[in-house]
Amino acid sequence: MGRVSDCAILLGFAMVCLHGGAVSGLLSAATNVTWKSILFRTELRWDPPLADFVYTVRVKGKRTDWKKKPECTRAKITRCDITSLLENVTDTYNIEIMTYSQESTDEPEEAPHAEALPITPYKDTEFGQADFEIILINKTKVQVSIKDQLTFIRFPDGTLKTLRDIYGATLLHDLIYFKDGTSGKKTITTNSQKILIDVEEDFKYCFNILPRVISPYIKGPSSANKCTTNQISILGEYNVGVFAAVIIGILVLVIIVVVIAVVLNKKKQVKEESEMYHLKPV
Repeated sequence: MGRVSDCAILLGFAMVCLHGGAVSGLLSAATNVTWKSILFRTELRWDPPLADFVYTVRVKGKRTDWKKKPECTRAKITRCDITSLLENVTDTYNIEIMTYSQESTDEPEEAPHAEALPITPYKDTEFGQADFEIILINKTKVQVSIKDQLTFIRFPDGTLKTLRDIYGATLLHDLIYFKDGTSGKKTITTNSQKILIDVEEDFKYCFNILPRVISPYIKGPSSANKCTTNQISILGEYNVGVFAAVIIGILVLVIIVVVIAVVLNKKKQVKEESEMYHLKPV
């Protein structure tokens, strides 16, 4: 009898072990977890081992508690935009992807989970390709005007921050330019948005730029080449004072013409009234 009882106990223990193994085998952690951050827009991606799982993404900074996004909570997804959870770009964040059963509402702490590499957006994001304008001031001077790149980080009022808003004077641009048809290139490094370049008359010049910061070291992609044309900016050829003087001169001329027209019209009316008076019968 004792031997039968021992066997029953052993059988029951084995069934519990098998059941536990089956449960743990049903849920598996996400695999191949990666993130990509460009201009502070950060997307998390992973591979699901099976199809009947839901996932919850949570993010925790060194100075913040765990946070979740409704769109990435118990969702049947394999990617999640976590940009809004990384508002403090200088903080370092840990990222976890929890795996839950689609058929259950339980969210046990011991649920399988996968961890992504920590991210510090300020040093881990990538820059986009910068854009710029070329203004031909005169025949021997060109202005390159660099446009600020917008990021996906927002001010409290909801407007988007630029790279310059985040990195300030540490944001640099390498301006590379060359005379068309030659191999010699010149580089100017600046933290200004407007650069004046001396050029030779009657030659076409081509430019491209790339953004970077030194610390942390981030280097963006080089822009496409843009080249000068023979169209000189009116505001460049004539300074603002001359341009304003021309406008004022035109306004004065218009006023003089209007005054003369009014005076002539008045004289005409007086003359017509006088003639009508003399034509009346006595």
